[in-house]
Amino acid sequence: TTSAMSSLKFASSWGDKVGFDNDGYVTMLDLGGKRLYKGLPCSPQETFGRFSRLVTLNIAGTDLPQQDIMAILAVSNIQSNLQSLYLGGNGLGEEGSQAIASLFLPMAKQLKKLDLRYNDINGRGMAALTRAIATAQCPVQCLYMEGNQIRDDGAQALAELLDNPRKSSIREVFLGANHIQAQGAQALAKTLYNNKAITKIYLEGNNIGLTGANSFSSVLEELEGDTGLTNLYVDNNNIGKEGSKRLAKALNSDTAIGDAIA
Repeated sequence: TTSAMSSLKFASSWGDKVGFDNDGYVTMLDLGGKRLYKGLPCSPQETFGRFSRLVTLNIAGTDLPQQDIMAILAVSNIQSNLQSLYLGGNGLGEEGSQAIASLFLPMAKQLKKLDLRYNDINGRGMAALTRAIATAQCPVQCLYMEGNQIRDDGAQALAELLDNPRKSSIREVFLGANHIQAQGAQALAKTLYNNKAITKIYLEGNNIGLTGANSFSSVLEELEGDTGLTNLYVDNNNIGKEGSKRLAKALNSDTAIGDAIA
């Protein structure tokens, strides 16, 4: 039909932005940075319904209308097969994050990587996402939240999830530039007692200060190496030279903390 042809033409028109498996099925679709603020030129349900083996989808920075984004995420094969989803820079806000939490994450049984950076998501939006991940035991391993506004309450909601390894598969969490202060850092640091699976925490460009840094140092010193954490990035957090040195020593690395200690 004409609509079917337009769907296939839309998918194939991006050249190397589309990946295929050996059987010719689309497995990767990269629309990142394409200005689609007027919406998709074809039905989201029909187009994405044809991608029965799609595992990687990038619609970051597209300004795609939120109703189109949610229509894509409502497609059953997207929910059941997707492993990597990039949604950064689409202005989702609290409403969009709550929609993702209620409509997509409970069904996303294969999702390993979720990128929601630069979406104006606040603490309530973050709490909705973490509750959905915990309730559905969504297998997300890498969570990208840089450049949002989750603040301490959002960091505490995330910490509650991370503190229960039976409900969280997260290994790497990216929280740069989220207005997190000492209280949020303290909550995240305490998760290291129970969660040995976390390997990387990115906190650059917040304001955890010396108090927040010392929270991580104290926990790591007490654990004496009994942690999976290998990288803790705390650049531009008003920690100071001595706090950075203590943190580097506690993590047993002069570089892994990602801050100046010289």
